[in-house]
Amino acid sequence: MSKRHPWYAAICLLALSGAPLCAQGDSDDAQHAERCRFAAQVVTTGRPAPHEQWALGYIGGCGTVGGSAIATLLSSTESSPDSALLDRVLNDSHLLQDGELYRVEVDLLSSGTAPVVVRLLAARSLGYLLIPGAQPALRAYAASGSADLPRACTVGASVVHPSTPVPGAPLPTDYRQQIRSAALAIRADSSQPRDVRAAAYCLDLGTRETGAGR
Repeated sequence: MSKRHPWYAAICLLALSGAPLCAQGDSDDAQHAERCRFAAQVVTTGRPAPHEQWALGYIGGCGTVGGSAIATLLSSTESSPDSALLDRVLNDSHLLQDGELYRVEVDLLSSGTAPVVVRLLAARSLGYLLIPGAQPALRAYAASGSADLPRACTVGASVVHPSTPVPGAPLPTDYRQQIRSAALAIRADSSQPRDVRAAAYCLDLGTRETGAGR
């Protein structure tokens, strides 16, 4: 939904010449909401297939509807993931901040049964929350062979121009600390896959650099 000045309604009522503009704004919001509903349908069901690529790129701007759809997609593909599809939708949705999606990603990161690639994608997506506008390459979260993990955490990373996050369902107030707790538990477990432990290191580093646990 588009953000409006608090005086929007008053301006619409008092400025007769502005009425068509206000009506246009309402029309744009309704059109966006309808597109979001359709994108959510495509993302969660894969149908109609010809619209899948469009939906994957659009859903990240859909707030709560988008967060729920991506969370459903992640949960449903855990056993047989399409890594390219998940990579695309999570990367294109890096500005979406949604509590439902966050909880699924933390659960997948901590899961002992989810495929490694899914856990790495979840870790990278959680990294987006820690540093809005940062888009680390996936290989930065699979740097287990590096002798310099702090440097490896930024391999291939880029920071786009600051953009306004897309709000969805509220995040927990202590989400940074929750991410750090999950990361520390993984780092302390030597039975975890090396790539996942490396990703956990990057998340722990990110939470410390942005204030959690200080």
